Amino acid sequence: MRAGLLKQRIDIEANTDTPDALGYMDNSWSAAHSSIPATITPLRGNEGARGGEIGAEVSHKVTIRHIAGITPKYRIKYGSRYFDIQSVINVREQGVMLEIMCVERV
Repeated sequence: MRAGLLKQRIDIEANTDTPDALGYMDNSWSAAHSSIPATITPLRGNEGARGGEIGAEVSHKVTIRHIAGITPKYRIKYGSRYFDIQSVINVREQGVMLEIMCVERV
């Protein structure tokens, strides 16, 4: 993968539960990986539903270098925008590049 294609910087955040002052669990997000070079590609409606494999809700594809352990339990932050991860694809099963299919939160 050519580094020049990864022009945006994203954070990959993990959901953490921490107890608040009253002992209740407070659901918050914290950066698991920061300032990751990425390409964020908006998808047209027909690309999101291609082949029936990916739900029609998918709105963006985020491409990054391979990072082990990224799952739909994480989310992506890009500036003030947030993307819920729907699926993670290890391109050509080579452990070099990930395509992350996401839904942007509104």
